[in-house]
Amino acid sequence: MKKLNLKINPYPSYTLGVKPSTLINMNFGNCQNYSAMGIYAMRSMGIPVAIDQVVDHAWNVVITPKGPISFATAEDNPEVHFKHVKQWKGWFAKIYRQTFSINPQSLPFVCGKEDIPPQLNNPNLIDVSSEYFKGTNISVTAINPTVKNKRILYLCDFKNQYRFLDWAKIKQGKAEFKNMGDSIVYFPVYYFLSAIKHANYPILIKKDGALQELLKPNVTKTQTMILRSNPTPENPKGNLHIGDQYVLLYMTLNGWKNLGIKTAQTHSLVYNKMPTNAIYILKNTSREVKAHLFTYENNQQAWW
Repeated sequence: MKKLNLKINPYPSYTLGVKPSTLINMNFGNCQNYSAMGIYAMRSMGIPVAIDQVVDHAWNVVITPKGPISFATAEDNPEVHFKHVKQWKGWFAKIYRQTFSINPQSLPFVCGKEDIPPQLNNPNLIDVSSEYFKGTNISVTAINPTVKNKRILYLCDFKNQYRFLDWAKIKQGKAEFKNMGDSIVYFPVYYFLSAIKHANYPILIKKDGALQELLKPNVTKTQTMILRSNPTPENPKGNLHIGDQYVLLYMTLNGWKNLGIKTAQTHSLVYNKMPTNAIYILKNTSREVKAHLFTYENNQQAWW
């Protein structure tokens, strides 16, 4: 038998170990718990139901010859979720399906002796992105000279921390990622237990995969930037908190680099002589506020 380098997964399948009686009597739960309840209820009646998931959400699907029909078990109108999935498809990088059988092509079976991120350390996942959207193929050339003898490369997004979305084998210095979602900034990285290292500069996939842009900062061609925070329903203009301190960062091959700390005297900040063609983040260091990635295009921020 083939010797496998399987690792203990601290994030096992969400449906394992949760009894139906426990789920029914729980007074609270998350989308994974509700999806598990849907599995138990539907399969007990012979209905072929599965759980599909993205990095931070999960839902049920009925498997039909025409494709998956998604629904949310705990909602008043479960089928509304199907309409939401169609609306959200521009936000999805990769969609996986939880399976009962082991996928021999999954990451734990092909990683060799390399450590792998817990989020993808699951042999019971298959990629079903193509059932939801037509994605974009991304080819990444590994150019970081400090990393050698790695066989797996990852794509992450960044939501206040790196989130591992997909993986690919490195062949002759390149990794090919299939059917990735659009309107997302991807970070090609190597994974180590103690840290990550960037394999190349961030890649911006614009709407419908029309443009793959490598965000390699240009430090010789500079610009003046007038910055606000990401608009929200509570703060539609993205006004900064007057008196709070903010730090502006941009991504380099060696990670985030500090472009300066400033105190907001008005609802916006001005930064002069900033590098162009980069991905930036403006963080409030005075309070816990979620920060969003942005590029600076046509003299304004574009949010990702």
